[in-house]
Amino acid sequence: MDNFDDPIDNGVDDLMPTEVVESNEVSEVELESAADSQIADGLAPAEIVESDDTSQVTLDTSDSQIADELQIQSAVESLQQMESLDPETWQSLDSAQRLECLQNIEDRMAEIQGRPSVQISTDTELGPTTFGGWDGVGIRINAAHLSGDMAVDEFVNTIVHEGRHAYQDYAIQNPGFVSDEGTVNSWADNRVPGHYLFAEDYGQEIYMAQPLEADAWRYADRVINAHIASQFGKIKD
Repeated sequence: MDNFDDPIDNGVDDLMPTEVVESNEVSEVELESAADSQIADGLAPAEIVESDDTSQVTLDTSDSQIADELQIQSAVESLQQMESLDPETWQSLDSAQRLECLQNIEDRMAEIQGRPSVQISTDTELGPTTFGGWDGVGIRINAAHLSGDMAVDEFVNTIVHEGRHAYQDYAIQNPGFVSDEGTVNSWADNRVPGHYLFAEDYGQEIYMAQPLEADAWRYADRVINAHIASQFGKIKD
């Protein structure tokens, strides 16, 4: 399994969590299901350099939104090929089989995004409101959730969301991978110790609006919404 050779100091207590926050303003908001209209603008427009292999998109100048669209389309097509994501099939899997399935999702997304795949592992210390997190090296998933009855789409969303953070880190570590320098700089600045804003400290709205999370939420929501829509299409057929 490929990992980043030199993970950056993420400045966020070694874990960027995917969790549920309860407050007077936001009640049980799942990090992996925010509406696009409630999220700050993500990547700025960029230009695509065409290649024969559309699974790995080279980003140039300023049209990374188009690159994302191509990635999302490829992601949905790839997820459709995974029989283990059928809800009934998922419920029949044990924890080890589910973890293998989630690693498969990450491997597919990493190939589509043109970055190294990272390791998916379980974490028994995560609280009931935390789905998982990116720790700068790999993705940790709530062990209790994995062995429970949580819907498979929630896990797909978490893996795609946290994998987007891996993509952001890879872009920071590899100048030119995403040529929109302003976007990458905003991600890097958000990574500076003390700059990452936790929901429990600043509230859900501010947490979701910061550059790293706004981008990851938007991207993961687009993937999971398109995936769910494709599943409805398969049922109708």
